[in-house]
Amino acid sequence: MESGKLVRTARGLYVAADFELTEHHSLAEAAKRWPQAVICLLSALQFHELSLELPSEVWIAVPRGHSPRSRELRPRVVQLSDETFSAGVETHMIEGVSVKIYSVAKTVADE
Repeated sequence: MESGKLVRTARGLYVAADFELTEHHSLAEAAKRWPQAVICLLSALQFHELSLELPSEVWIAVPRGHSPRSRELRPRVVQLSDETFSAGVETHMIEGVSVKIYSVAKTVADE
């Protein structure tokens, strides 16, 4: 593709036309859209290679009382108490984006 061109991946989200998307692109998109959220449950299991299942939507955790919305990116939202929400959070770089994902131990315990 021609250098310098952008491709819209979702409302307000763009990547270079020649950018190679990874298998975890949807997690990077979710982190850009909802930086306060943490990738959880089925999405975290798949990221940590603990499941062969490919979830059809990104599972995110948010503090109780928050309700992320988007017409294009439709996450599966889990609301957690502040204490539960903040436990076991790790940060991983995916496609140059800082993505918060629950640790293996927290993910397995939550399942």
